[in-house]
Amino acid sequence: MSEKHLDQSVENMDLQPQTQQETTDKMPAFPVSERTKKQQLGTSVVYSVASVVLYVLAYLPIVLVSLVLGVKCYELLPYYSFWPFVGTILACVLGLVFMTVVLVVARKKTKNNIRTQTVKICIAFVCLTTVFGLLFTYIVPDVIAFATQNTLFCEDLYYKGSEQAEKNAKLERDYIMYNVLNGNLNTYEGNRIADKGDFAYTTLAKREEENGTFIRYYNQDIQNVYDAYMRDYDIKTIKSQVLDVLEKNAPRRYELYNFVYTNYVLNDYDYAFYNNLERRAFTLSIVDYIYSNFDYEGMLKLGFKDARLKALFQANYDSFNQDGYNPFDDPLLLYAQVNGRMTIPVVLRLILNKGWQYSQGGYNDATGKVRFTEDGNCMYQLYDPAKRDEFVNKEGGTFDYEGKLMDGDGKEITVKYGFNKDGWMIFENGVTKRPMKWLVLDMLGDPMSIAKLDLKSVAGSTVTEVIQKLLDKLPTLVDALGGLVQKDLIDVVVKEATGGAGLSIGLCFDDDGNLAVNLFSMNAPYGMLGYMQATWVSQDYLLMAVINVVGLRNWLCIFGAVGGVLIVAAGVCRELGEKTRERTEIARDRINRAEDDDTQQDAIADGADNADNLDAPADTPFGAV
Repeated sequence: MSEKHLDQSVENMDLQPQTQQETTDKMPAFPVSERTKKQQLGTSVVYSVASVVLYVLAYLPIVLVSLVLGVKCYELLPYYSFWPFVGTILACVLGLVFMTVVLVVARKKTKNNIRTQTVKICIAFVCLTTVFGLLFTYIVPDVIAFATQNTLFCEDLYYKGSEQAEKNAKLERDYIMYNVLNGNLNTYEGNRIADKGDFAYTTLAKREEENGTFIRYYNQDIQNVYDAYMRDYDIKTIKSQVLDVLEKNAPRRYELYNFVYTNYVLNDYDYAFYNNLERRAFTLSIVDYIYSNFDYEGMLKLGFKDARLKALFQANYDSFNQDGYNPFDDPLLLYAQVNGRMTIPVVLRLILNKGWQYSQGGYNDATGKVRFTEDGNCMYQLYDPAKRDEFVNKEGGTFDYEGKLMDGDGKEITVKYGFNKDGWMIFENGVTKRPMKWLVLDMLGDPMSIAKLDLKSVAGSTVTEVIQKLLDKLPTLVDALGGLVQKDLIDVVVKEATGGAGLSIGLCFDDDGNLAVNLFSMNAPYGMLGYMQATWVSQDYLLMAVINVVGLRNWLCIFGAVGGVLIVAAGVCRELGEKTRERTEIARDRINRAEDDDTQQDAIADGADNADNLDAPADTPFGAV
């Protein structure tokens, strides 16, 4: 090879690596070390994980909030199984839909860039949150009003769902207390009440008197506990050492005490006018007796899973609805339902109105007497041994038929019965089944306070002054009775009350020493809540679901905005991660190119050495002439 050709070859080889270096230098400035490559990869993973976490956080709070509310409702009413968690289930379903949308939209094979994907995910999220929130706002209210017969509205649940659940749990406990104390939940043994299985107040309160002086209670267990309380406490210590302790440490026991004391003892004229130790000791004796012989708290936990309690409520609520609420079609009823409008004049006016009854006589026997049957009627079941005794002792009735009742185990038992002079079914064990005449006051479910008179305020006054002060305290009563003193009042007392609708004026000295005057319905002895409250209880399983679902409404709207921000943040993280991955690929490419350049330079250098060795004589130095 000539010297000219050799110089040209070397020149060309020198030019090639310079061109590659210039090309590499035109790439963005970025470190190209192996350490940097690992750091870039780690950063990309962090961004990816952060985006996933933000997507989850966008929806997870909605599920958690509904779960907390569901658990709270379940703890109050555990016998409704999954119903308190319907909202949670719905939230989880919507969450799965949202995550599915994220996975589909953000898949690797998509042709859309990250910003477009983020917009699509945001739209899907808004539809699953805000749109559903609007549906709950404008559609669900009508459903709730229909289910509760316009006694409960969605607005009551938006912000006070947990309070409504607590209220309904209290109502169900009240219903159980009602039916323990009126004897509906007595323990049956065939055709009789089992020993220590009668928990009706009328039975437990029976007492022996001589010339109006109390001697003893017929129930020896009641008497023994009563004597112990009377011996160990006075009126102050029984409150501080017993009642206050019960209220703090045994709330359900204290609740039962308060119920018996308020609804029965203060209406019992053996105790109503004596604000003393005796009536408190007697109430505590009843509570202790029930706890000793009846699984009261077990019944509270079982609730409407108890077959007898459920069947009893359904039968009696049907009577309440058909023979009670529906016949009151007077416009005043709607007026009275407005808060604060159930005044004494309105109530008395509604009492005077004539209504109809759904239940009709089933047939007439050979003597022409009406016989009420359960076919086509809404028969009210009530433990009423006084009617049985009257049927046997005064009417000379016999138990010629066999009917079915349900015992405490939820099993049907056969019990004999007969028809009394009114056509009622009178069972041998004291149970009655009959049509019921309800008053409008029964719709309320609570006693109606007429007035309270502080007797201390009349101390030292003349008789005239006392009368005047009493009249000053009872203006509404005077106004209400002003036009009823004659014929209408007779109709109320004689025709309405004796026709089967119970109504009474309750007088007592309360614990504060006031003379309390109350208008009482028969809800407690009949064992039925007010109509509105009973309607809620009848739909409690749906109500628990609605409370949980409606509770989502506010959170869907709130997190519809917060979640949108988190989704945008997740999109930013994804975009940063994508840019980091691109830089990582560029860095990896530069490293590879640098390694290729080094290899190529070595190869060129080796080729040049070989070329020189081939052209020069073996014994002549390179380049010599």
